[in-house]
Amino acid sequence: MTFTSRKAAKIACRRRFPNEKLNGYPCPVVENGWHAGHLAPAVRAGAVSRGDWYKDRGKTTTKGIA
Repeated sequence: MTFTSRKAAKIACRRRFPNEKLNGYPCPVVENGWHAGHLAPAVRAGAVSRGDWYKDRGKTTTKGIA
């Protein structure tokens, strides 16, 4: 699912999966879209920061694909 904001993505996922720790991240396909999910394994392991991992994601978009 794609949401219109990071906050909306996190709220929806907290309602559906109340015991999971999910994070909002930019959608790489839908402009200004957001998803929620688990942190990438490299981020959880401390190999890369969350900011570095996600900084370029969501900036290149293809309009019309959902």
